[in-house]
Amino acid sequence: MNALKSVIATQLVADSMFHKLGRFLRLLGFDTELADVSWSDTDIMKKSLAEDKMLITRDRPFYERMQKQLEILRRDPKKVLYIPSDDLVEELAAVFTEREIEDLME
Repeated sequence: MNALKSVIATQLVADSMFHKLGRFLRLLGFDTELADVSWSDTDIMKKSLAEDKMLITRDRPFYERMQKQLEILRRDPKKVLYIPSDDLVEELAAVFTEREIEDLME
């Protein structure tokens, strides 16, 4: 159970494309910040890096820029998650798979 608590304790920032997912993750106990539509990609990236939060985005070029920043800073490349789907179930599955929750629930 402690391993599950550790995974759920993961802090996330969801870009403005994922407000429904972000709210759902909050209901599940994830510390999830929802980026406002007025925030620029740079603002979101800075917040994610400064607060060591995993970034979730559907914007492929933004994902690639964040990957490069993580590489330059020698940070964990799993601190950014690209989810191309706009289906809530698929989005949740992507987050759970990335955070290895499936293994913890077996």
